[in-house]
Amino acid sequence: MLSALAASRTEGLLADGAESVSATAEGYRLAFRVATGIALGALAVAAVVLRGRRD
Repeated sequence: MLSALAASRTEGLLADGAESVSATAEGYRLAFRVATGIALGALAVAAVVLRGRRD
């Protein structure tokens, strides 16, 4: 999923005339930002679930 997102962003930037290196970097930057959001969301869910299990 993240690689498809990065590739899509890269292709869009290349179509707009961006340089290959900067378009690729921006595509990966977007993928890493999304991955960070997913990880933070998972951390929040885990914290809520584990906090609820304490007796």
